[in-house]
Amino acid sequence: MPALDEEDRYPQLRSAREQVVGLARSVLVLPLLGLGLVLAATVVGLPVLAGVLAIARSAAPLDRYRADALLGVRLAAPPPVPAPAPHSLAH
Repeated sequence: MPALDEEDRYPQLRSAREQVVGLARSVLVLPLLGLGLVLAATVVGLPVLAGVLAIARSAAPLDRYRADALLGVRLAAPPPVPAPAPHSLAH
């Protein structure tokens, strides 16, 4: 019989840790999203919204890992964001 590591012996610890991670990210992202939407009419809101999108995109690998660890579901990474094409003003 293979030796069980601590996470396999105590699955409720893994579940509790994942709940804390999800709650922490929600506490970070949701207020920033609300702030960005409220301030979107000003110049300040657009960088806040861009920052929220960057945080959400950088946290996606963690969500894929959590889905794999908790549900046994393998999720493929999304394709990279294409770089914008260079534009020339002189046509």
